[in-house]
Amino acid sequence: MESSQTIQKQNTGALPPIIHVGFSSAVALWVTWFITHVPWIGVSAPAATGIVVAVWFASLLGFSGGVAKKSAIPACAGAGLFSALIGLLVLGSKLVQTGNTLIPNAAFIAAGFLATGVVIGAAAGIVRRSMDSSTPESWLPRFAWSVVSAAAPLLFIGGLVTSTNSGMAVPDWPTSYGANMFLYPLGNAPTSVFLEHSHRLFGTLLGLGSILLMIWALVSEPRVWVKVWATCIFIAVCLQGLLGGQRVRAGSTDPAMDARVTALIHGVSAQIIFAALVALAIFLSRLFVAAQPAANDPKARSLRAITGAALHTTLLQLIFGAIYRHSRSSHALWTHAGFSLFVVVISAFAGFRAAACAGDTPIDRAVRAWGKWLVALVGLQFILGWAAFGLGTERVLTDSVLQAVVRTAHQANGALLLAVTTIVAILARRRSP
Repeated sequence: MESSQTIQKQNTGALPPIIHVGFSSAVALWVTWFITHVPWIGVSAPAATGIVVAVWFASLLGFSGGVAKKSAIPACAGAGLFSALIGLLVLGSKLVQTGNTLIPNAAFIAAGFLATGVVIGAAAGIVRRSMDSSTPESWLPRFAWSVVSAAAPLLFIGGLVTSTNSGMAVPDWPTSYGANMFLYPLGNAPTSVFLEHSHRLFGTLLGLGSILLMIWALVSEPRVWVKVWATCIFIAVCLQGLLGGQRVRAGSTDPAMDARVTALIHGVSAQIIFAALVALAIFLSRLFVAAQPAANDPKARSLRAITGAALHTTLLQLIFGAIYRHSRSSHALWTHAGFSLFVVVISAFAGFRAAACAGDTPIDRAVRAWGKWLVALVGLQFILGWAAFGLGTERVLTDSVLQAVVRTAHQANGALLLAVTTIVAILARRRSP
């Protein structure tokens, strides 16, 4: 009964679908922009524009599942406008010219971009109206997963910044070479500058998502501890941004003088914030709210213990990995490599135990599914670790694009492994008496 009342309260009004669909589409839009503009890939401007528009329409249509038919067109048009407003933070890099002055038609282009968002959203709404609709789960937990999806590319790009030693490519903060961060021209920027500046932009996207998530939770979530959790995440994201800025201010283009300790803390805290966001999405889900402990089940208690152990050892291993990534110390490398064997054993054991979870309740099925993902990800992480080791050098700077991508894939999959381990541990704890 409490779950139904909570969902009804969180679904009230026209804003929830607009915020969720618009923000989710903005994340897809930003990721597509990044991929099509990375200098390594070299997509032509017309092709990049076509891909971005196609993804924009597809994301507005896809994320609007659950919107009522009668309100599909205005809701999707509003979501299109909201995603365009967020997209202006990236579009600003194309509205400036040499000397950081706006191009003559900047205001007209910005207005046209906003209008394009409305048109694409309305078109997606027309298609959505012709499709079957269903009563959605609460928009708030869906939005929480959207914020998680905003944190994921930020982690990956941050990993690329570390792998390519681009942390000081833009030596000032919060400005970028003296320019407003959102009006810095990226058109012909070197790869290192593109990666570092993109990392800053994606940081603002996560900041926007975290403040919206906090406000939404404070307004509609009845559980006080969940409100506190959402507030703490927002504060942590703000502090993380300030820490990243301090890393630049205290850093140096000379690797021997660079602020490696600050960069290390920044990297580790980013993964902890990511796991905390995933935990919040689980706490807000119908699955968690409606779950009941398995009465007098000793296996449930042992699963809770082993998944908790897997979570803590995975976090410790990520710290060891971060120390090596930022220091290239041989001692840190062999500590990381040796401890990985322990992590693989305990995480795989936890995953297999979760996959063999008895019962047929929704939370039992979820534990089994996420347990399988845990086994798959820890195996992949072990493989990526040895691949990074085989391609590695003692230098902080990578020697090739492949080396940078493998290092970053290992780091990003580590964050994903931490997130999945967090999910399994939370669900195991929820079903434990």
